[in-house]
Amino acid sequence: MDAEDKEALVRLAAESMQLELTGKVVGNMAHMVNNALTRVLGYVQLMAVEQSEVQRAHYMEQLSLGERETSAAARELLDFARRLRAPRGAVDINDIVASVRGLLERSCQQQDVLLIEDYDQAITAIEGRPGQLQLLVLHLIFNCLEAFARIGSGGVIQVRTVALAGKVRIEIEDDGPGLDAVTLSRVFALGYSTKEGGAGVGLPACRAIAEAHGGYVLLSSGQEGVCAVVELGS
Repeated sequence: MDAEDKEALVRLAAESMQLELTGKVVGNMAHMVNNALTRVLGYVQLMAVEQSEVQRAHYMEQLSLGERETSAAARELLDFARRLRAPRGAVDINDIVASVRGLLERSCQQQDVLLIEDYDQAITAIEGRPGQLQLLVLHLIFNCLEAFARIGSGGVIQVRTVALAGKVRIEIEDDGPGLDAVTLSRVFALGYSTKEGGAGVGLPACRAIAEAHGGYVLLSSGQEGVCAVVELGS
């Protein structure tokens, strides 16, 4: 398979994964916007009948907060779409990982999951496609959230970036249920999924994206927790 064929395969894999993740991201953002707008409408109705200037001032503060939350969610969604369309170029991995937090905030809150971030400021930009790398990180973190959802509990997800010689590493680790050896050996097989109704394209797409960026994806697990390590760079 030549370089052009590999690039086409990566694009197809990323597009397949993009369809699933875009639905999840838009759902999260829509929920956040709906909550903020519902509060805004409620405070507008209260202001219409409120006589106290002090209370009206409080309502105005809440209206301003709702407007800021709505604007922030809209910006997150626009940034997500912008990265998906961005051409190949210099990519700040810390920026990519940080952008994912806002997209996942609602899911983390709903599931009582704490997302801890640790960024290595010594990381330098790598050559790549921002949209594909964003999808890679999103999918790996969504996998952690889905693992917590299957056992009906919250937990902790730790995301770290590490500067290497000419490369960067992303580590995503959770304290949820682990994977047995058989499952771990099959997770990158196209069509294999641990989720009911899953298409089994996510992790193969992640591997293809990492390889297209001069790197790899590895998963390790014990009785508890799964750790994904992504290394990128020429």
